[in-house]
Amino acid sequence: MGLDLSIPFVPAISGASIRSKSCRDVAYMGLEAVRELRYPTLMISVFDFVNPKGVFLKEGIECINNGISAAECLALPRDLTLYLDSGGYELTKFGIKTWYDALDVYAIQQVLRGEVWTILDYPARGKRRSEIARAIASNIRFAEQVCALHYGPARLMAVAHGSNSEELYSVSSKLLSLSEISIIAVSDKELPLAQTAKKSLIQRLAGALADQRKDVGLHILGIGSPVNWTDYVHWGVTTFDSTNWLVKLLNPTTLNWTASSKGWGPNCECTFCREFSRPLRAARPHTLDSIRHNLALIKDVL
Repeated sequence: MGLDLSIPFVPAISGASIRSKSCRDVAYMGLEAVRELRYPTLMISVFDFVNPKGVFLKEGIECINNGISAAECLALPRDLTLYLDSGGYELTKFGIKTWYDALDVYAIQQVLRGEVWTILDYPARGKRRSEIARAIASNIRFAEQVCALHYGPARLMAVAHGSNSEELYSVSSKLLSLSEISIIAVSDKELPLAQTAKKSLIQRLAGALADQRKDVGLHILGIGSPVNWTDYVHWGVTTFDSTNWLVKLLNPTTLNWTASSKGWGPNCECTFCREFSRPLRAARPHTLDSIRHNLALIKDVL
């Protein structure tokens, strides 16, 4: 199955981002909303299927023991494009020092299946220069190891890290030289803060991808403010993800994440709120209705 790029936003579910005692319940409400609204894409993490802290550990055991795909185990639509993140984000968020092996992650992704697999990477943000260099070298080695083994229809996503725009561009170019890589990903937090510099780098990356390989996409990981979404698309970003849709509320007027729908909930005109018999009113995050609202509004806007 080809990738569904009809909506650039890829909703992500990660147990590391859900600050709620009912973390698993919130994750399952997200799955329910994706099913109900027939959303075309979803990102989940290998971590959540194999780690005791994972929200899908029970399903992961079933998948591994019985050879069942993640999509089948989670009852996802057959035409959904499923992204399998490597788990590096969760390892960092939970402060777990023992890192996964890139080939072990790849082996689990083979079991879970899905359409896009992120190659494991070491984060580089906030480190010393020597540590950044070692992390980048390790990430390129991880990508080379996985690419040497890769077969089948799943697309590989490689994450480029760097302490500045030139380094991000250089690392992206090295990863792009691996023919098995279909998507280059960059963390939103590693992009320049200044809007003009951010635009310049994204356009430069998108241009390089378009010139060298027409089938390669540019993905932004963990994108922040929704206000930037349409700009990113205009600058050449193919897709981007966020976990905020599960834990916050999207204001339809300002397109900012909020902690409550107070003041705008009853007047929201998104597809879900128009068709729903009970307006959001002063709804808060972590409810099925708030998650449905977020996903419906994102579909409407993008």
